[in-house]
Amino acid sequence: MNKKTLLLSSLVPLLLVGAYFLFFHTPTPRVLVFSKTEGYRHASIEPGIEAIRRLGAEHGFEVEATEDAALFNQRDLARFNAVVFLSTTGDILDDAQQIAFARFIQAGGGFVGIHAASDTEYGWPWYGRLIGGYFTSHPGNPNVREGTLHVADASHPSTEHLPDPWVRTDEWYDFRDRNPDVHVLLNIDETTYKRADEHPAPAPRPIAWYHEFDGGRAWYTALGHTAESFAEPLFLEHLLGGIEWAIGDGKPVDFGAETVMPEENRFTKTVMDQNLNEPMELDFLDPDRIIFVERKGAIKIHDLQAGRTETIATLDVFTGEEEGLLGVAVDPNYAENHWIYLSYSHPVDSLINLSRFVLEGNVLDRASEKVLLSVPVQRHQCCHVGGSVEFDGQGNLFFSIGDNTNPFASDGYAPIDERQGPRVCKDNDDTRNCNRSPWDAQKSSANTQDLRGKILRITPQPDGTYTIPEGNLFSDPAEGRPEIYVMGNRNPFRLAIDRHTGYLYWGRSGRMPGMTTRCADRKATTRSTRRARPASSAGPTSSGTTSPTATTTSPRARAARPSTRCGPSTTRPTTPAPACCRPPSRRSSGIPTAPRPSFRSSAAAAATPWPGLSTTTTTTPPLTSNSPATTTASCSSTTGSGTGLPW
Repeated sequence: MNKKTLLLSSLVPLLLVGAYFLFFHTPTPRVLVFSKTEGYRHASIEPGIEAIRRLGAEHGFEVEATEDAALFNQRDLARFNAVVFLSTTGDILDDAQQIAFARFIQAGGGFVGIHAASDTEYGWPWYGRLIGGYFTSHPGNPNVREGTLHVADASHPSTEHLPDPWVRTDEWYDFRDRNPDVHVLLNIDETTYKRADEHPAPAPRPIAWYHEFDGGRAWYTALGHTAESFAEPLFLEHLLGGIEWAIGDGKPVDFGAETVMPEENRFTKTVMDQNLNEPMELDFLDPDRIIFVERKGAIKIHDLQAGRTETIATLDVFTGEEEGLLGVAVDPNYAENHWIYLSYSHPVDSLINLSRFVLEGNVLDRASEKVLLSVPVQRHQCCHVGGSVEFDGQGNLFFSIGDNTNPFASDGYAPIDERQGPRVCKDNDDTRNCNRSPWDAQKSSANTQDLRGKILRITPQPDGTYTIPEGNLFSDPAEGRPEIYVMGNRNPFRLAIDRHTGYLYWGRSGRMPGMTTRCADRKATTRSTRRARPASSAGPTSSGTTSPTATTTSPRARAARPSTRCGPSTTRPTTPAPACCRPPSRRSSGIPTAPRPSFRSSAAAAATPWPGLSTTTTTTPPLTSNSPATTTASCSSTTGSGTGLPW
């Protein structure tokens, strides 16, 4: 055997070993135990750290413990498979660290929360959903008591070994803001540790749970208050099962996954233009040019390379009552056809037009206008015109229109006013023998034969007409306009399509009622709503979630009919409701019940399956009244709308 053969024969085993480690070997899982406290500090933290170290040594995962929040950055978190919050309390992460931790979970990381981890980060809603619920209280005098636990799921590695019932001593937490999507592992029987004067719940309620969340995994147990817990075999097996489940397959987290939001430092703010006159909407003509419109009629193009904005045209538009040049969208095939779409208020006729124009370079050909849609509106009173225009990935065009209703004369109630008369009322205080239709949203958002208060979806055609894509809300024109994709809206102001999922998002302003009634949704809100299917948001009888609005006629509008039940915009038969809910309106020319669509939206045809819920993010200013902030009446319709029900 020559030297070359000998060298090759000795290299082959090394290459095979290297290939194995490269392609098949999974690194030893690593767990970060974080125990920073900004509130009460539990004496069980140090015993807990040592117990988790022993579990790691015995079961094949490495443990690093810290109270230094500076480790919450991508570089350091990427070294771990799971993070344990061991009885943390208070606000323990700053804004940047919160973002880093959320990205870790989205990258496939695991989370384990022990005991007071639920007494942490109350002002961070994402964490509240991750942890599954916030601590509110525990019994006192004494706070540590013997209680009885029941196993709700014996198939999970953290509970499969436990006896049922399981009697042990601990400090038993009560919770608020429970996440309904968690899978319950253990329930606690309050009657076994609370006295009668402490009002124990009659049925066992959750005390430990798990769920897959935002790309990662989260496991929580409220057990572990006492130092003795971390020497208790059954509790340690419970904890070990939770940690191993959170670690998952042990593969490193992937910060490049599509589920991970971009790092903050990837974004920079550049002021491209300023001192604009009510800019409304923008779109890209090409990578170097942005077209945007202003409400008073100006159409402008900003050249990114030159750093210059040019007004290329000014449309003659009606600008009263919030109307004007409202939206713009660039055709997906603009490079070939040079088409843009504008929504604007006709300068003379009471119409909002959706039109197509030819834009060659910076020259708008006004004679090329093709009016796809004209929506009749009332111009006696403001408000709510919408006007956003957006294409999805399938070539369908979404167009939003507000409810065209004045909300300021309803005494804080939903804008429902059915008083009739030979003339239209002049203003909020003009109520004698006149028509109050401009103050009644039932004519528009709740009307299946009216395009106002809707988000429409159409497919533009080359000849300037349009077709109806499969899957809109109404397939029978006798029931509703086929263009309608979402109905029951107050003012769907701006639209956006997620290019990865196909979901439709829209921003809208919520109501700001000021009266006291058990059926009043008293929040002044700004909402962002997501949809993957056509739906009704149930306005004006519901505020876009399944919570009710105050649908009683205001004290100024007692001439309206008595109310019996919620409607009109429902997707299922209504159930008996308080007297503040309303029947179908005399102003609505449509049907009283919006049907369940028979198809999934093509807007999300290529998207990950999703059950059809609408997710609403709400920003609520502080209440200015001493009245309760929430209602106890069940005044909403049983719709698949807002943050409501699946189809």
